[in-house]
Amino acid sequence: MIKFNQDENLNGFMDVKMNANYIFGLYSGKKSDFVTGNEEGLPRNLLIFDYEGNLLHNLKLDKKCIRIAVSEDNIVYALHLDPESGVSVYDLNQSGILSL
Repeated sequence: MIKFNQDENLNGFMDVKMNANYIFGLYSGKKSDFVTGNEEGLPRNLLIFDYEGNLLHNLKLDKKCIRIAVSEDNIVYALHLDPESGVSVYDLNQSGILSL
């Protein structure tokens, strides 16, 4: 019998988006409990894959994020709650991480 144990549960991918060239995943891998206000497990990692499933980059974001949107020209818009809610913009072309 499979049983859910909230005390041992780890968050995985909180959000996944794609554009024409890449797959972007907002990944945590940590525990969190939004009911009690424990937000330590909110994702800071943006994983970027090609369409073959190969991991190309694992980026450590400067804020804990809960949702992402991605443009066709590799600009990531991330909704964050760290320390207050807002939107962070990451231009992955300008930073040299990805190219068009």
